[in-house]
Amino acid sequence: MSPMAFLPSIPTQQAYLYDSIKRGANQMLRKIWSLALSRTSMALLAVAGIAVGIYGLYPARPDLVIDTAADTRVLDVYASIGKLDITYGGESLKASNRELRILVVRVANVGKADITKSSFDSADPIGFQIVGGSLLEPPTLSASSDYLSRFAVFAPRDPSTLILAPIIIDSGEWLQLKLLVAVRAGDTPSILPMGKIAGVRKVRALASARDQLSRP
Repeated sequence: MSPMAFLPSIPTQQAYLYDSIKRGANQMLRKIWSLALSRTSMALLAVAGIAVGIYGLYPARPDLVIDTAADTRVLDVYASIGKLDITYGGESLKASNRELRILVVRVANVGKADITKSSFDSADPIGFQIVGGSLLEPPTLSASSDYLSRFAVFAPRDPSTLILAPIIIDSGEWLQLKLLVAVRAGDTPSILPMGKIAGVRKVRALASARDQLSRP
């Protein structure tokens, strides 16, 4: 038999060469894919570590704000008109140099964590003072949830101060009070927050009604 019979044919050599190239390419692709996955995993772990670190540095906290959402005169009479007078409860507002205003005050937890009953400090209860005014009637209460509507209680400490009894205020929830207030004619009352909530450095006062009036 001729020695040439033991040599692979030209098509067979080409097939071997193709298989060898294919195996090499597959191995290279697997290495590249493995390396990419490894780098992606490391990047994801790094991002997760940064996120955990930031969360640890800035944990979720409650944030209680007391906002004067509206301030409206009951009767807009700017000038004294002869014998025209307004009385409330049998008292002449003209003689006492006072006027009536309706304040809408919103108490809201705008933080990322809930406020619980244990968050309140009995030694420094949460509430607010109406600076420059006195409350004439019990407030009308509305709220963002049925729970708050049914169980929230604001008790008067004096004619110008209301205290909120401890209650759960979840993140994003709010209470709103409509107040009838007597002030000296021409004065603008303001709201002064009072009290301490655990995790809240200071209960902030806002004045949305004033801000809206001051915008161009």
